[in-house]
Amino acid sequence: MSSPNVESHLIISIGENYYLALAKGPLVEDHVLIIPVEHMPSTLSMPPESEIELSRFQNSLRSYCKSQEKEFIFFEWVSIRGTHANLQVEVSVDSGNSQKDMIFTFHLMI
Repeated sequence: MSSPNVESHLIISIGENYYLALAKGPLVEDHVLIIPVEHMPSTLSMPPESEIELSRFQNSLRSYCKSQEKEFIFFEWVSIRGTHANLQVEVSVDSGNSQKDMIFTFHLMI
């Protein structure tokens, strides 16, 4: 998976270092991406000061999920050939582990 092709109408919020967008090909209904504005291979390669903004996006999504009584998974897809990090956020109505396990297994297979 290379750089995500995010169309402008999918962008939800733009920060200084990251932006939040709906996934173009979502695996679940509320599948969103937290993507660095700057092309970086992973969120770990971002400058330390950008962690505050990333935490704010994550906390906002946690609050949204809690208010909707939904569960979520944060994970990052990292590829050797990838040049643009993207943190995946997949939201599920199912509070059980079956859907989470299915999503995680699917991503391990690709």
